[in-house]
Amino acid sequence: MVDAINGIEPKKIDWYKLTLREVQQYQSEGITEDMPSEIKRWVEEMAKVANAPDNVTYEMSQSGAETTLNPDETNVNGDKSSGSRGLDEALALGEQSDLAADEVESLMSEIEDWSANAAEAYSQAQNEYSTAMGKINALMRERAGAVQNGDNSKIASLNEELASAGKAAQGTIGGYSAQIDTMQGNISAFSTSAMNAISIGEQTTEVANAELANVDAPDVSKVKNIIAQGTNAINVGSSGLEASSGVDANIGSFGQIVRSYMSDVSEAGGLGENTGNKAEDQDNKIDDAKESDKKPTENVTENKTDDKKDDDKKEDEIKDPALSDKDITTDILEIIKRKERRGEV
Repeated sequence: MVDAINGIEPKKIDWYKLTLREVQQYQSEGITEDMPSEIKRWVEEMAKVANAPDNVTYEMSQSGAETTLNPDETNVNGDKSSGSRGLDEALALGEQSDLAADEVESLMSEIEDWSANAAEAYSQAQNEYSTAMGKINALMRERAGAVQNGDNSKIASLNEELASAGKAAQGTIGGYSAQIDTMQGNISAFSTSAMNAISIGEQTTEVANAELANVDAPDVSKVKNIIAQGTNAINVGSSGLEASSGVDANIGSFGQIVRSYMSDVSEAGGLGENTGNKAEDQDNKIDDAKESDKKPTENVTENKTDDKKDDDKKEDEIKDPALSDKDITTDILEIIKRKERRGEV
């Protein structure tokens, strides 16, 4: 190559067609007499770029054309090496795709068990809730009778039984709630693994396809195999998400209902922090009912007394018209009528 360059007269050199490496070769030999100023600036600028490719021409760099080789893919003779960073990255991602897909597939069979376990815990919580509320309601009715009879000792005893029943039911149902939460945690972790498989698969196919686009790829069949690995990870992850989404929703519903059971038994047993003591509320309702029974009689008595006073007043006014004029008025017509009754006009 150097001999070919030495055999060329400088004035005949087409600097714009030479690669950066060829231009630098001329410079090293001191052949720069007819080198255009833009070529000199271009060489200086390229020298400032780390790992700049030297197999490009000035025209190529100005047109934005890309080189077919990366600097680290070219040996000292300007020939393409057998190594490829794109292929190495694709191979590593392909292995990750296989691992991610295997993880999802190994857990896929667990989804049915998680769903069944959550459903069983929910069923047990339902039974406990029904039994507990039956007991609590019976105690509430018994307590209402004790309040009606004014049996304070019985009331105190029943209050303790209500609190105990509420706590016991809350603890048992809380255990079933924890089981359901565990199953939902398993589903959530599985969904994360499925999404991870999809993400790695997408990265794998992206890098492998970019490598395959290079017509000089060292092993096309190997790259295609990597693409298949990435595609499989995407498909497995997508299937996993589809299988878990419905189960996740069901388990979530189970958990929400069971938590409401815990709140109900707590409230019914007089343990609610925000709703007040149910037994005390019942006492107030009974007291209010007793007060309501008294008020109608009192009202009737008061009404009868008021009516009698009005009747007596009217009778006195008939006997003595002047008595009806004791109320002050500013109505002119009323004043004239009163004077007429008293014989003043």
